Amino acid sequence: MKKLKLSKFIAILSLFLLMAIGLFLLFKIQSSKKPLVVSEPSISRRYIKARILYNEGQLVKSLELLAKVLKHKEMEEDIPRATFLTAECYRKLAEQSERTVKKRDKVQTFVSDYTVSATYLDKALSWYSDVVKTYPEHFLADDAMRWIGGCYFRRGLYLSALGIYFDLLENYPKGDQAKEVDSDAKMCFRKIMAGWTDLVQDDRLRFFRLLQRNVAAKIIWNFPQDCWKKFNQK
Repeated sequence: MKKLKLSKFIAILSLFLLMAIGLFLLFKIQSSKKPLVVSEPSISRRYIKARILYNEGQLVKSLELLAKVLKHKEMEEDIPRATFLTAECYRKLAEQSERTVKKRDKVQTFVSDYTVSATYLDKALSWYSDVVKTYPEHFLADDAMRWIGGCYFRRGLYLSALGIYFDLLENYPKGDQAKEVDSDAKMCFRKIMAGWTDLVQDDRLRFFRLLQRNVAAKIIWNFPQDCWKKFNQK
């Protein structure tokens, strides 16, 4: 009787062992199978590839890849850089469009040519603004702010550009762009002075308000005295 019970116990134990071995082998087989779907590169790889395309001048392809980076948002540290690089692509496209317009004969240049350039510049301005508003503490924020001023300058909006440059000096006084923006602000100042007689009263008042800001002294302290003579002209 005891031998019968022992044999049953051994049989049951053997059955459990066989089942365990079978499950283990099945698990190993399933885990060793490669997925049928080809996985896409990580966002970091996408960003690096987009950067390479940008450096090669393939701006449209770079924008397509950056759109994927911004859509998936799997790695948050790449989003500010991708946003800034998107703005850079549109700015470069605007520059390319402007060069194309300048190369053409005036008779062959259409309004649409200028519209394309302005549209790219609008998009660049929007993306740069997103960097400043969404990621003000990021190391690229002051770069983006300087390029916002640059976009305004290229449009001939010198007062707006000067205001942005003053904002940069106030908000990022220790940033690397604060050292470079002086020359940009002075260039705006020269442009404003050159067109002083054509400025409407509201724009003149706006300019005087800008000069009342503390950072203004840093820009205009040693400015040529003959520029100030414009103030007395009507």
